[in-house]
Amino acid sequence: MSSIYRKGRDGYFYYQAYVYNTKTGKKDKRLFHSLGTKDQEIAKKKQLIFDARYERNKTSFSKNVNKGFNFFYLYFLIIGLIMLFVIYFNIFNNPESGRERIKKDASAAFPQIEEKVKEVVVNNEKDLSKKIKDKNKVIPLKENDLPLEIPSYQVQRIERVSGSFDQGKIYVTIDKIAGEKELLSICDEISNLYPDFSNIIICIYINNNFGLDLALGVIDVVDNTEALKSWIAMYTYNEVEGVYFDNNPGVYLGGNKK
Repeated sequence: MSSIYRKGRDGYFYYQAYVYNTKTGKKDKRLFHSLGTKDQEIAKKKQLIFDARYERNKTSFSKNVNKGFNFFYLYFLIIGLIMLFVIYFNIFNNPESGRERIKKDASAAFPQIEEKVKEVVVNNEKDLSKKIKDKNKVIPLKENDLPLEIPSYQVQRIERVSGSFDQGKIYVTIDKIAGEKELLSICDEISNLYPDFSNIIICIYINNNFGLDLALGVIDVVDNTEALKSWIAMYTYNEVEGVYFDNNPGVYLGGNKK
């Protein structure tokens, strides 16, 4: 299931979809990327194109695999029937019959059958790999179109600053280190969730003992040099200055550089 939405900050439409996650066994793996347009109709058309592309990539592999196995069973059945016919013919049309004759014919037939089966399996695997490789090259994606996998995050605390400006501070933790683009996408998403803040500050911490304490306000970042390593991103926005993002804010307060 996919959707498109417009970011209030830049006016561009973005695409997001949830696909099967092998780690959780659920359809909760989020794909996200920009559609590069401010026109809703164009964005909808691009959504349909990406939906079709993801659906085709998802089903083509299973179809080709099933087709390959169907060929395997068909060849095996044909060879088995030939072997049974040879044994039956030799039993009833050859003076030398009985268990010894059956064993001799079976022993002679099985190596040939095994070689034929191996040949069929190898040929089908090569054909299947080629088809899958060619299928993936039908519609190449540009670097900017590659989906971002947004890591899961938790909003631990929200502070509304009193005064003439609608300023808010949001403290967030994530379970693992993420790249600059992923962290910025998290901040953009959270900023869009709180449009009532005309001035917003978002701090992201790693979900460890120090990071959680910082997010909850248990300890002060300036009082603990070791804790600075858990502060991995800071994001601010206001209508005058726009967006500011820093993925190594601790270095300015005495933390180690990444």
